[in-house]
Amino acid sequence: APLHRVQANASHERYSAPFFYNPAYMADVKPLIGDHTSSDNGGGDDSGECKTNGKALYKVVNWGDFRRKRFEGDFADVGVEVQISHYRI
Repeated sequence: APLHRVQANASHERYSAPFFYNPAYMADVKPLIGDHTSSDNGGGDDSGECKTNGKALYKVVNWGDFRRKRFEGDFADVGVEVQISHYRI
């Protein structure tokens, strides 16, 4: 599971519902590029912002290749399980 955090509220009950989205295996997943910020920093620093400054932070990833490598890692000890961080530029 991706690194995430929850800020609990002691005065309200918390419910969660999992949602999973997987693109088609032939799809290329690529980063958004531009001068934008996001509230999800992907586990980097604790600032809560990810600034791209017009440059991609990750390589284009073919979803089918990524899933295949993850699957192969489930059944063979290849030393390290592939993570999205392996595609960081």
